Amino acid sequence: MGVKVLIEQQNVQRERPNEPPDEMGRTLIAKLAEGQTASGVLTRIVTAWARVASWGRWCDEALGDWPETETCISQLPDWLAACLRAEAAFEVENWLSDVHERDWIWWSGSALSATHLKIDLSTNSLPMSSWPIEYVIERAGATIVYRDRWVSVKDANDVIDGGTITPTL
Repeated sequence: MGVKVLIEQQNVQRERPNEPPDEMGRTLIAKLAEGQTASGVLTRIVTAWARVASWGRWCDEALGDWPETETCISQLPDWLAACLRAEAAFEVENWLSDVHERDWIWWSGSALSATHLKIDLSTNSLPMSSWPIEYVIERAGATIVYRDRWVSVKDANDVIDGGTITPTL
């Protein structure tokens, strides 16, 4: 198993919203849909991404061949598998390709409040595409309201309160 795969699988279980990633980071702040709970949506996201993290990325050659599309989908929680099966085949392939080709790993996930979540990613380079995890977040019941460089909880709460911030590396 690749070292980054193991690290990502461990990271998915961690809540460390005020600890910046070792390298560069990206923060996603998501607002929950009406009627959703922070713990419920975060659990859905974490459960799904734990499975995705186990597949590795392009650089995890020690894991062998990338799983077939249907194998990947069948390993996901039912709610996410149903969402992907409802997509056009090319969209599913695009999502899986972006999961495989990503240059980032999960760093931390936590509830900021009863209505917002903070997901942090660790990356080697910016800009980066966070579409695969954004897809999961949105299908789990939230809307992305911030996607930019890593921010602390204080700065994330400023975003929630309608303020603007200047993220720093």
